[in-house]
Amino acid sequence: AEVTSIVILGSARLLEDGDRGSSRVKPSIMPVTVLDGLRAKYGAAKVAWVDSDFHESWLAQIRQADMVIVDVGYDWTFEGEFIPPDLGGDRKYLTLHDRQLRMIKVAANASSNVVPVITSGQAVIVEDFVDDVPAALWLGYSGPLGGQALADILSGDVNPSGRTVSVTPRRAADYLPPGVTQEPWKDAPARTYPYAYGFKKMWADAIEPRFPLGFGLSYTSFAFGTPTLTVRGDLATEAGGGAVRVAVTNTGAVPGIETVQLYGTCEACRRERLPIVLLGFAKV
Repeated sequence: AEVTSIVILGSARLLEDGDRGSSRVKPSIMPVTVLDGLRAKYGAAKVAWVDSDFHESWLAQIRQADMVIVDVGYDWTFEGEFIPPDLGGDRKYLTLHDRQLRMIKVAANASSNVVPVITSGQAVIVEDFVDDVPAALWLGYSGPLGGQALADILSGDVNPSGRTVSVTPRRAADYLPPGVTQEPWKDAPARTYPYAYGFKKMWADAIEPRFPLGFGLSYTSFAFGTPTLTVRGDLATEAGGGAVRVAVTNTGAVPGIETVQLYGTCEACRRERLPIVLLGFAKV
């Protein structure tokens, strides 16, 4: 169906480029923001941007829009090496900011065409809204052409093939080690981190996440054949090795890319091992 109107809420005029510490980079090209990308794709006349003012006239426009994009997530002031006013730190919570959650809720109550687009470097808990929207897209820190890439995916011109780089827990308590402060430099007693936490600890404790590590959807579908294992030497030694092969078939109507992921566990190891390990992956 033809898209005739789009409303964007949030920080769409900015394209977050991540940390302002040692990993800060300066793009060599002019960044394409979410607002820039969607206006270039659909035409400026079809795309309206709202920062935070939810007066009744905007709600009416949200209700009538074919697509409502809510641009949310983090920036360098909340996630990174240098978080003012301190010299370092980490996020204080794993959810979106309260203002952003309210923005998604207002939009989702007014429209069934809402797509939250999340900027972050790691897991974001989405339980407050994920069942109220038809889709959500994790943008990560997308680089200078992030707005163009987003528009290409939303329009269907590009089939998404990205995968999450961490598990998405349902609760912070499922993900964080118990008793570990997120500000250890502030007069906190010394803490010992467990051998496994995050995704690996959740696997060991049989805690079901909202989305697993390596999760991602596509506009097409894939079928997997029966995997085969080829062993080289003795797997119990460092000289040993092996290869796993599996046939992957695109069973949908459009071209797409699938990421085959291989995980390993060891239930009777002679020494302590992580509960689960990503052994390898390949795009096909």
